Amino acid sequence: MHFIAPEKLPRCLTYFDKITEKYIGKISIPEVELKQIQKLWNEPEDEPMVDCYPLNTKEQMEFFEKIISAKLNLEAYDYFLEVE
Repeated sequence: MHFIAPEKLPRCLTYFDKITEKYIGKISIPEVELKQIQKLWNEPEDEPMVDCYPLNTKEQMEFFEKIISAKLNLEAYDYFLEVE
């Protein structure tokens, strides 16, 4: 069995239409420090962050907009951080 450390897992933002809840797509996230992600969701250092985490705060949105160099459309879509 091959084990990948949580900080090395590939992550993405998935997004869904706010009205229909239909899956629209995903945006791959460049590697970021696990500690940064844990801090954004107020998770402890031993949390591997492998669940699905909704982007709910302005701080979370701005962090990922900066990393992906694109603006997220919060009026049309719900975004979630996930492991790919």
